[in-house]
Amino acid sequence: MNQNEGNNSMELQNLNFTRKYNFLKIILISLVLFLAFNFSVFGQESGSGLYYYDGGIKIDLQLEPGIIAEFPKTNHGIKNIRNSVVLKSDSSATPLKHYGNTTIWKSNSGGSTINLSKNLNQLNNSSFSPILTTIKGSQLLALPGNIIVELSSGLSAEQSQTFFARQGLNIHQKLDIPGRNIYEVITAPGIVSLEAANSLHGKDGVISSTPNFWREMVPK
Repeated sequence: MNQNEGNNSMELQNLNFTRKYNFLKIILISLVLFLAFNFSVFGQESGSGLYYYDGGIKIDLQLEPGIIAEFPKTNHGIKNIRNSVVLKSDSSATPLKHYGNTTIWKSNSGGSTINLSKNLNQLNNSSFSPILTTIKGSQLLALPGNIIVELSSGLSAEQSQTFFARQGLNIHQKLDIPGRNIYEVITAPGIVSLEAANSLHGKDGVISSTPNFWREMVPK
């Protein structure tokens, strides 16, 4: 074999190696993206990563698959569930329980209840939230909107209002609890309120920050 043939053979080997390397790299990148996407979707629906703070204690939450809560907004009266936007979104959805005007729905759409609640909150005169629990089978929790925040008693009303304004939040009302500086702060319903409460945890002047949970009434 002459020198030119040897050089050509070496170049061919290098080319084949490069092609194999690039092919393996594409497969590896595709696998990483696939796993990341599926982990994200599964983790979101299983409730992985959801939590709130009870004072200084972090409480893990999990989603109840397919279950959402509907809360009629103030001044809209008693709602006829047959006209609910839930049925327009999922005609096979079924009401599981009623607590006053609050309806607990079972959706059969198979999608994320976090995303379903977000979409429904943009369409109707009701508020919607995924259903959560702290321990599987325990008391049902939902997020109708707003958070409860206790600030240092040394902060004046004006300073408290300024603090919330800097966080992009507005006060709904100050709770009438002597010696305490506790506010109900406006947020959208659903996971947004959970995220807002968690974002204030640990900030200077914040004693506690928790969602304004709706809690299932469980007979004792």
